[in-house]
Amino acid sequence: MVTLVSSSGEVLIDPYKVSHSVNDFASLLNRINKFKLDNIYVIMESTGIYHRPIERFFLENNF
Repeated sequence: MVTLVSSSGEVLIDPYKVSHSVNDFASLLNRINKFKLDNIYVIMESTGIYHRPIERFFLENNF
């Protein structure tokens, strides 16, 4: 599950499920980039090894 929330608490992207696929990650990146935000913090739950693909995705895209 992912969402995008501003520092003031405004929900910019409603929560939705993302599959661990290149297409879903690319779609998420496009949705985030449309907001042209300067500072983005990624917060995620550590779920054993299951968070690793999206963690890597965010790191590779300079988050």
